[in-house]
Amino acid sequence: GHPEIMGKPLLLLISVCLAVGAAATSASAASLRAPAPARVGDSLGKSCSQPRAGCEGNEGAGGVMRLRGGVEYYEERMDLDAAVKAMKQAIGILKKNKDAIWRYDMQFFREYLESFGAKIPTLEEMAEAREAEMEDGKTDTTDEQDHHKQSEEEEEEEEMLDEGDVVAEEEGDVDPKPDMGDSTKEPTDEDFAAAGEMKVKASEQAASGDVEAAIATYTDIVNLAPSAMVFASRGDCFLRMRKPVAAIRDAVRALEMNPDSAKAFKVKGKGEAMLGRWVAAVHDLNTGQSIDFDEATSELHHKVKEHSDRVLAKEAKKRAKELAKEAKEKEKELQRRKEEAIKVRLA
Repeated sequence: GHPEIMGKPLLLLISVCLAVGAAATSASAASLRAPAPARVGDSLGKSCSQPRAGCEGNEGAGGVMRLRGGVEYYEERMDLDAAVKAMKQAIGILKKNKDAIWRYDMQFFREYLESFGAKIPTLEEMAEAREAEMEDGKTDTTDEQDHHKQSEEEEEEEEMLDEGDVVAEEEGDVDPKPDMGDSTKEPTDEDFAAAGEMKVKASEQAASGDVEAAIATYTDIVNLAPSAMVFASRGDCFLRMRKPVAAIRDAVRALEMNPDSAKAFKVKGKGEAMLGRWVAAVHDLNTGQSIDFDEATSELHHKVKEHSDRVLAKEAKKRAKELAKEAKEKEKELQRRKEEAIKVRLA
């Protein structure tokens, strides 16, 4: 509670507390004496029926109460309901700024509370109570987080059971690694002619299911007259062997030679998906489909996107928790500084 911000409501609380207290005291005193004239102090809502001097001399319901600073209140003119509402507002502010009870100008209120046997905690005790409350909250949060973490792990295990195509990275490559060709070599016309015949052969081998033979033939072409299509085709064969790391390597080489190769993007995207890299897979499949759309890839793309969306949602949730933690730490530091400032003012 900053003094400038809370000053007016707290001054209002001071005035109201004294006014209500005085009203109650004077009313009690009046009840012990003979009744006052009918027009004097009939109710708290009526105005004084005597001149001001007469009111000042009356110790009953029509008396004058002087507040600090010389301010006068005629309790008979005070609306008690309005006073109570004002007290609720001021005390509501104090509840949100508990340290303000130790402001120098709140001594009268502390004494008033203590007169009823209340024990007002010190600033140090308030700080310790807040820390204990935060620790309790952390314990509850930790238990809840452990429960959610266990549930998430179980969900992830179920997802892994459904994701039968996911391959461990260490199992996704071939040994020895295939030749990648000589990028400095300039193929001759004879090389291109021979490579053309070999492409037909490799395609037939792949179509018949002899994938390893097709890979060997594509490797011969790579050493003779490499092209983006040859690397992408060999990469596709590696996918059929469930060797996504080798497939991605060939797809990357193909994209270096032709950045607009739709087949290379699709091979790379399928390889990423086979490794469980859902977000990267969606990106590559999107690009490949935008260049050359096909129904088979579209179906795969839809399934991969579902996994990608879950990954992104978890990352967003994790980031939100981190931001909430940072905000809580900042709030705690701000509270510490406020307490230090109050201690300095009271010193």
